[in-house]
Amino acid sequence: MLSFLFHCDPLSHPSLVIYNGESGISQVVEHFYQGCLHVQQAGSRKATLLITSSHLILEYEEAGLFEEEAGHLQETRKRHLEEDDRGTPTSTVSFTPKTDASATSAVAAGDGEHGTVHTEKSNPLYHAVEKHDDTQDDKAAQFEKIERHSTSSAQMRPKTMRWNISELSHIYLRRYRLRDSALEMLLIPTAGELFGSVGLYSSLTSIFIDFGPGYEGNLKRDDAANAIMRRAPVQTVKQWPERSGQFLHEQLRQVTRSWITRRLSNFEYILSLNILAGRSFNDISQYPVFPWVLGGSSYSQEELPDLEDPASYRDLSKPMGAINPTRLKEFKDRFESFQDAGVEFPPFMYGSHYSTAAGVVCYFLLRLHPFSQLHRQLQSGHFDVADRLFASVPRTWEMNTGPSAAEVKELTPEWYCNPAFLKNTNKYKLGCTQDGEEVGDVTLPPWAKGSPEKFIEVMRLALESDICSEGLPDWIDLIFGRKQQGPEAIEADNVFFYLTYYGSVDLQAVDEEVRTSLEDQILHFGSCPMQLFWRPHVKRLPSSSLRTRAFENYVMKESHVIGQTIMSVEALQSMTNAAFTPTSSPDTFLKALSTLRSALYAHERNNDAHAATQCRSLIVSLVQKRASHLQQ
Repeated sequence: MLSFLFHCDPLSHPSLVIYNGESGISQVVEHFYQGCLHVQQAGSRKATLLITSSHLILEYEEAGLFEEEAGHLQETRKRHLEEDDRGTPTSTVSFTPKTDASATSAVAAGDGEHGTVHTEKSNPLYHAVEKHDDTQDDKAAQFEKIERHSTSSAQMRPKTMRWNISELSHIYLRRYRLRDSALEMLLIPTAGELFGSVGLYSSLTSIFIDFGPGYEGNLKRDDAANAIMRRAPVQTVKQWPERSGQFLHEQLRQVTRSWITRRLSNFEYILSLNILAGRSFNDISQYPVFPWVLGGSSYSQEELPDLEDPASYRDLSKPMGAINPTRLKEFKDRFESFQDAGVEFPPFMYGSHYSTAAGVVCYFLLRLHPFSQLHRQLQSGHFDVADRLFASVPRTWEMNTGPSAAEVKELTPEWYCNPAFLKNTNKYKLGCTQDGEEVGDVTLPPWAKGSPEKFIEVMRLALESDICSEGLPDWIDLIFGRKQQGPEAIEADNVFFYLTYYGSVDLQAVDEEVRTSLEDQILHFGSCPMQLFWRPHVKRLPSSSLRTRAFENYVMKESHVIGQTIMSVEALQSMTNAAFTPTSSPDTFLKALSTLRSALYAHERNNDAHAATQCRSLIVSLVQKRASHLQQ
């Protein structure tokens, strides 16, 4: 545990010294910022940020509760006390996000994140007191016991965390609840895998800090960013506040060029755009967005989708709400009715959003920690009614594209890399549907044969297909580009509730009560990513393009691949055979194919016709094995 002591120099401002109790080494704090918020997937904690010459330190408040936990306890306690004062049983308990008149209008229009009504016996707080005498005093005592348990559990969380500045790999300016007041820092992973674990990123490899509302929060963020960047290594990617626009332009040009020339996969490119647009794995209200790629009957058919057939894919030029013409007509009628009525807020087509904390992230990932806990916090301490949980991929697709559906969900990155979110590994009791079916693992399309790994592999292959690459620029225009806002968004049927857009309300100019209400709505109703492109997104070069192959040969030559040791044909054969073992990961095929192509180009460059012919045979064999493996 670190201890802090102030000492004053008569010729300077007060400074803060940190004494390490174990080593006895002291460090001078060169900058400190009070009133910060450490944002993580599990929740947010108030803290003070301390910056020394070599470390970042967060000193948390003593309580240890996440803000979301504290709010949930306070709301539950208040609700039950009010019911006790009225002398009425807790027959119904409703959860409704805080809204103002405009947000209420949005929900009343027929969409929005659903409020939930539960009976008393479905609430775990009821079971905590059910076996005791049903008196007001006994209930109050039981609620206090639950609160003490939550508080004691929270006190086990660390009160101080420290990171080495020399391990920072990226420093980005971020928005928090659509205001420019946050900072996110990525660190070099010291162990484990970046992809394929329970979460893509963890709090150990990234830090997301908000510096508070108003102009002061923006100034504090910029000052802290400059202080940290000056101390970070030279190779650290830095988004300097005074050169933020230039930084984004250079980064976008670099990653887009890499994607065009096929040096970046579709998955890597979409993830890069999300990061540059301010999406974060730490802040689930602006979680990374990925598209539905397969469409039509691909989620309900018995046979494996034909990934060479465009009919197997969703139309990426349309937002989810516009895929079904019947449903789109209803959305457009609503938009026109708002225009004719002259409402106070800008007209919109969709009252729900393609990426929200509760309706998308916690909905899809409720079987993983900490999303299961966050889901229960929003539902008065328990899981939602079983019929409304994410339980079936085919049903979810129909729910988002059916003629009477109100949802317009897109996907999360886990759909293309992490089968764990489809398994109820923790054996959560998710209840039974009205049909009597118990909810456990997610029901997959019939062709997946009950295998989450196979489902993720096919989804990833579809994402990386040439057909998806051809349509992906249209989807990028909708989410990150020119069709996100303005007249082109209206023309593309891509208009959402106005509070989901950055700059729709000046949060720094309103009083605290109004700002809090607006931020609660932003938190619950979602937010659009930062707009990155103002022109039509460029197309990707085809895999057979001479320019693509020439560029790859140039890269190989510059990186000294040509002329050095190339994998032997025997080693390549062993790698091909190992690509489809029972323990192989979904990415194994893509990695093996990439290695074989690199070897083929190298042998062609060295004019080794025999070895090049063998590499071509191995590539054909690999593709045939892939097809056979998927049919099993």
